[in-house]
Amino acid sequence: SFAPSASSETQWTRALAERGRRALGLDFRGHGRSARSEDPAFYLPEVLCDDVAALQDAAGAAPCDVAGFSMGVAIALQFAILYPNRVRRLVLG
Repeated sequence: SFAPSASSETQWTRALAERGRRALGLDFRGHGRSARSEDPAFYLPEVLCDDVAALQDAAGAAPCDVAGFSMGVAIALQFAILYPNRVRRLVLG
């Protein structure tokens, strides 16, 4: 499930919400409260992008603005390449 966790609610998600924007954050696999695995295939960028698409579907939020920072930059960029119809704007930081 994609319930928000303490680590997926950040200052930027709160700031966007305060301005009337809907903001979704997620803990990538192996981060925060998400599941962990010793299998490297569990963490492939394509798999993480599929997780983002599943979050969009669960939230009814496609297409949307996608932002990423740190490791999220690589995943956001890959997501935009794999799923261009699901990305309205891309913000990389």
